[in-house]
Amino acid sequence: NFFKLRKDIQDVYNIINVNIPKLIDNHIVLFTTYDSNLFFTIMCSIIMRQKKNSRVVIYGGPQMTQSENSRKLVLKLGLADVVVIGEGEEVLVNITKSYQENKPLSVKGTMSYDKNKDSFTIKQSSLLDINSLSCPDFSVFNFHVYLKRNLILPLYTSRACPYRSSFCNESNLVNT
Repeated sequence: NFFKLRKDIQDVYNIINVNIPKLIDNHIVLFTTYDSNLFFTIMCSIIMRQKKNSRVVIYGGPQMTQSENSRKLVLKLGLADVVVIGEGEEVLVNITKSYQENKPLSVKGTMSYDKNKDSFTIKQSSLLDINSLSCPDFSVFNFHVYLKRNLILPLYTSRACPYRSSFCNESNLVNT
């Protein structure tokens, strides 16, 4: 029903508009995208861009890694300044360094768009050696709060899924 959809979109807009001021003071805003939150993320970007603040918006996550069309859409519409493809840990550190040094944000592991040339650039990166990474330090978290609310602190010890089932797209996230 069109009127229900219109109300749902207005509700999403209102939720975002109330929460956007929390992001306004940040120089860099990061979005992890899934197919389930892409619409919401796009609406956030549209509202932030309307505020005309000069923040950098970066998209990443499974939706951007798996869908070239999604990457091209958000870049060409100016909703994202750069898109992270694949793992973002080192890529985000390098983007932040480039931002601080006033250099281009298109570092290895990203896709960017040049509106003057109407062209996209992908800078490939290699996968991290997950065996060389240290275990995250969760010492600052109050585990009692997490247990009480049934919240989780994720810790991944492998990359994607080794089974490559025909119905699952998890193995497409990385080239393992």
